[in-house]
Amino acid sequence: LETATATLRSVVRRELIEDLPLNGRNALQLETLLPGAVRHAGARTSFSQEDGVSVNGSRGNDNNTLVDGGHNNDVYTGVPTSVPNPDALQEFSVLSNNFSAEYGRGAGSIVSAVTKSGTNSIHGTVYEFLRNDALDARSYFAHANLVEKQRLRRNQFGSSIGGPAIRDRTFWFASWESVRESRAVNQSGLIVPTPVERGGDFSATARKPFDPTNNRQPFPGNQIPMSRQSQAARRMADILIPLPNLGANRFVYNSPASDRRDQLLARGDHNFSSTD
Repeated sequence: LETATATLRSVVRRELIEDLPLNGRNALQLETLLPGAVRHAGARTSFSQEDGVSVNGSRGNDNNTLVDGGHNNDVYTGVPTSVPNPDALQEFSVLSNNFSAEYGRGAGSIVSAVTKSGTNSIHGTVYEFLRNDALDARSYFAHANLVEKQRLRRNQFGSSIGGPAIRDRTFWFASWESVRESRAVNQSGLIVPTPVERGGDFSATARKPFDPTNNRQPFPGNQIPMSRQSQAARRMADILIPLPNLGANRFVYNSPASDRRDQLLARGDHNFSSTD
């Protein structure tokens, strides 16, 4: 509650960041716990974050994200460029209404994240989070008779440590997190030629080919003569274009994908006097 202004401000504390489950360890997912905030899947994605968050009906890419007071927005997509991992994040606050002009930029909300700092004692964490398709069920849309279960190998691991350089005066903190992911993405929208179309017979096809050497007239019987077909093109089609395996002309398969990311964060704090 801001007693001096009309600004609406909500704080997501460290306890929530540590205790609540986070898919992919993106702490900004907790923003959706606040009144008026919903996930906006249509927002453009950035280097490390999936979607935007719409606050009070604004666009999901119309927020202003700050980390330790510094600008942290992708100027092209409008969403955060990167967010400190939960082990490096102390808390973050969301100003959702009537914030002052000093923030500027976005009309949606102001998200201000604060990273951890060192203390007079050395503290650290070491962690790894694992996902593996051996523990997953098959996707409903994966067509069990056509493709294997989607592969997924995801390892998200890292560590953090902080402590004093000069007791009660100078402190340091560092954090490192890595993501190593190998997965298969089910693709079900690929349209390929049917076996008869590969042979030049388009009599059952909705759009008929025409003969460019005969005033764009249809081929006799809507079939391209073998003598008019390029043998090199037919050979390339046999090598590069698969036959349909679902329905008349659809091909379903798992395409490989990978993700590799590293995040390093370091912070130093110094108290020049007891009044700072």
